[in-house]
Amino acid sequence: MIIPPAVASLLMRILLLLISTLCFFIFLGLWTYYDAQERTDNPKLWTLIVLAVPSFLGLIIYLLVGRDKDGYSSGRFYKAVITFAVCAGLSLVMVVGSAVSLASTSGENLPILAGSLLSMENNLSSSWTRSFRTSNEERSRNLKLNAVEIAAFHVNSSNTDGMMFLHITQESNEILIDISGQFNAGVDLSDFHPGSIKLTLITQQAKNGNIIITWR
Repeated sequence: MIIPPAVASLLMRILLLLISTLCFFIFLGLWTYYDAQERTDNPKLWTLIVLAVPSFLGLIIYLLVGRDKDGYSSGRFYKAVITFAVCAGLSLVMVVGSAVSLASTSGENLPILAGSLLSMENNLSSSWTRSFRTSNEERSRNLKLNAVEIAAFHVNSSNTDGMMFLHITQESNEILIDISGQFNAGVDLSDFHPGSIKLTLITQQAKNGNIIITWR
């Protein structure tokens, strides 16, 4: 069975989010245990409370009630600091991952910046820009354009290898534009009427891509 690129991309994001969530709770448990060894008389119990009580209530209870001793007396301080830093970093990954998944599946005009080591995407109310090192996927966005914005619709894109296409649909109207290589021109949407329009960026083994779509 062949999985569509868009579905595969979403599944990959969900998998990465699950992995980062699991790692977060592992490091949260480690931090709690290291910290509780110095601050309490029962570190295992407090670690279990922090991990078992939902909605981070266990962590709040531990921070407010459980830490009844001051200071660190051993090298566990450095372990606690390192694991705390990792927890903070994984928290950021979880938030960004959730936002990326939401933006990819909702189809709404969310002003969100989503990126990774190899790509960056910016969805604003007046433009859709995307740059990447390599890409082989489909990314969609729904817009609500008026007559002036339809007339001003413009695409400026470039890439060095592979293929890039822009698929524009509205009810029975659709346009498929090859924007591979160098493309810088307005797009004739005279057959489209003001209202909801769906844009889909399709990349096939594309490299060093830069896409700027504007409508104002």
